[in-house]
Amino acid sequence: MPSSTRSTRRRRRLAIGDLYQLLAYCTALDLRDGHLVYVGGVPATHTLRGAGTRLHVHVVDLSADTPSLLGDVHRIVSQVVACSGGVETAEG
Repeated sequence: MPSSTRSTRRRRRLAIGDLYQLLAYCTALDLRDGHLVYVGGVPATHTLRGAGTRLHVHVVDLSADTPSLLGDVHRIVSQVVACSGGVETAEG
């Protein structure tokens, strides 16, 4: 089996394990939304039927220039705040 295939399968197993762990936290804390941030990959939202829990996968590219990276981080923070129903505050 090519090493790229093994690597892809390993990443998928890790991602599934991360999603299950996030679901456990959301269940224990009675949260509707949980968020994971990965370096690389594909952003996604998984909605679990019955529970109504949404697991959000966010992606940042650490090889990007600083303004792009900060834009990614700001976008993720905005999405987390929107899911929480909270109000984003600016610290200066």
